[in-house]
Amino acid sequence: MKIHRSQADALFSLFIRRRDKWTCRRCLKPFPEGAQNLHSAHIFSRRHWSTRHDPTNALSLCFTCHQYCGENPIEFARWCDKKFGAEAMDRLFALSHRVVKKSNSDEKLRVMALKQMLDRL
Repeated sequence: MKIHRSQADALFSLFIRRRDKWTCRRCLKPFPEGAQNLHSAHIFSRRHWSTRHDPTNALSLCFTCHQYCGENPIEFARWCDKKFGAEAMDRLFALSHRVVKKSNSDEKLRVMALKQMLDRL
């Protein structure tokens, strides 16, 4: 199922890749700025509105690592526990399962906040 990609999603993706200095966090391969084969990958699915734009729920992964992690979710979860700590992953899991109602005004606020976050990088 394809999920609609909003302006906030595009800004968030750019923020994550810039924050991670255009480098895959798993294989550590660097990419030129703007590379299409470096993705902003969510740890917990972006279908969870409560963590969809949470920077602690995303990291830069190259296409190959993103595909591998998607095909091996248990191994990816173990890697995340090791990389970020089990406590941080437990907090993120609980946060991702909070029920949050999406609204049009919320989307506008998220866009404004993401633009500010990008400006601070």
